[in-house]
Amino acid sequence: MTIRCRLLLSYVGLVIIFTIGLVFIVDRFAIDRLTGAVIKETDQSLDRLAAANTETAREILTRYGEELVAAHARAVANEAARALSGRTDLDDYPSLRRDGKLRRVAIQDIVVRGSIVGYTCLIDLKGNSVIHSQRELVEQRGYRIYRESYPTLWNLVERSFTEPRVSGYYRFLDKETSRARDKYMVIERVPGHPFSIAAMVFIDDFFQAMAEEVSAATRREKVGAKVQVEGAIGRSGEAVKSLGLLLAATLLLAGSAFALWFAHSLSKPIIRLRDAVAGVGRGGLLLPAPQEGPVETRDLARAFNRLGSDLAGYVEHLKIETRAREAMESEIRLAGEVQRSLLPRPDAPCLVRPEYTLHAALKPAHECSGDFYDFFPVDEETLAIAVGDVSGKGMPAALFTAMTLTLLRSHGAQDRDPGRVLRMVNEAIRRENEAGMFVTIFFGYYSVATGRLVYANAGHHAALLLRPDGGIIPFGLLRDPAAGFGEVPLFHKGEARIAPGEKIFLYTDGVDEAQRPDGELFGSGRLQELLRELNNLAPAALTHDLLDTLVSFQNGSVYDDITLLILERRHGEKPRRN
Repeated sequence: MTIRCRLLLSYVGLVIIFTIGLVFIVDRFAIDRLTGAVIKETDQSLDRLAAANTETAREILTRYGEELVAAHARAVANEAARALSGRTDLDDYPSLRRDGKLRRVAIQDIVVRGSIVGYTCLIDLKGNSVIHSQRELVEQRGYRIYRESYPTLWNLVERSFTEPRVSGYYRFLDKETSRARDKYMVIERVPGHPFSIAAMVFIDDFFQAMAEEVSAATRREKVGAKVQVEGAIGRSGEAVKSLGLLLAATLLLAGSAFALWFAHSLSKPIIRLRDAVAGVGRGGLLLPAPQEGPVETRDLARAFNRLGSDLAGYVEHLKIETRAREAMESEIRLAGEVQRSLLPRPDAPCLVRPEYTLHAALKPAHECSGDFYDFFPVDEETLAIAVGDVSGKGMPAALFTAMTLTLLRSHGAQDRDPGRVLRMVNEAIRRENEAGMFVTIFFGYYSVATGRLVYANAGHHAALLLRPDGGIIPFGLLRDPAAGFGEVPLFHKGEARIAPGEKIFLYTDGVDEAQRPDGELFGSGRLQELLRELNNLAPAALTHDLLDTLVSFQNGSVYDDITLLILERRHGEKPRRN
């Protein structure tokens, strides 16, 4: 397809996209936001109206409820007066309680809208409950049982001893809902007798049904208002969309002629520039391109004409850089091979011992590693072990690692004090450390016969003791600095005892600081959980599974060197097959 056709189609496409975008913006932002704002305001108005109606209904129904309870108490008191008329055994409460007619008069349900919201009972002028629905509790013991737990209730009862009519509120536990609610009480004196009728209700039961009806009506009004608003705004939106489509059609027709002219004037100098480039392909030489057309096209032609002089120099420079890069990569590969050759061999004679099993592994992030591990026999009963991490990456870290390994083996084979060995290594590194690099080292001597590990720690993190029961004990933090920082008069020593069946686990920060592409770290907690899960494996299998898990956690890419060394003390039998 020619550039002219492309420009024309691009213009038409832009107009179509503009039209669709305009309709989308009007529909999504203007109409939808307007609809949402109107519906929101309508909802808020209806909510305010419902709240006001509910509050008004609450006040009216509360007063109505209070009057109803008072009227009910008076009516029951009058009935009780008639039932007690002529009786001479008013002080014989058991006899009064056995009177079924009197009990039916004294204990009556207070019903609202078909629901029982309260009841009445007969009390005397001393707070005793003569007839009550709770025979075993209130009727036997009277209202004095509430004196401490419900003082407001008792105050109302106490006032009824001297007042003919008492009313008021108190908080009482609703057994059905297990929460305290406001309860309204009216105590009405029985005419001509030393008794009173107490009527009690949960007052909010009077307006609960009305509040529910108001809420239901509000919800119905919300739905209806939303439908009406959406319908009105939807009709307006359709009119706006139609206007937008008409505008787009006008733009499309009016601009087509301009698009054709513009495409022709722009494509002509580009076609000439194309012919010049084709000449380069045919003859291998840069032919000058005509510098005409718009400013951008003229600039492109001038840049093309300068290409000839720049191209030869660039190609030559690229050849030189390629040879230098290949030489450097070759040196880095060689350095990596040399560095790996310095590590102990997996078939080292010191590994063939029935008293222990040892396995170590190093997974470099690049060709050259800044991590190292080492183990070598000092004598028949002593094994030196080490794990370290050099600052930096690449060739400098590899050279620094090689120097550190050499110093550890040289001084470690001549001494038995790990603190003195690290001090001598630190002094040697410090004298030759012009680059300001440093190395963290965990170095120790392991007694094959006793399982005693004497160690020193130059800025490395803790080691882990793995018990057969799954217990994990960190050890080895002595707060000494890394080697290479400066003069250290003394590196402290520590000691650990490894029982048969236990393992020591040494590692570098590439293990617990292994990082996913999203930044999540593997972490010491996840490491310890994994070690508990794999603790029954031999060191070689345990090392292999740990490496596989760490590489998988990082999606197959290792961002920092990973070094592991695991030593397991055996019971003297032949080592397990790994």
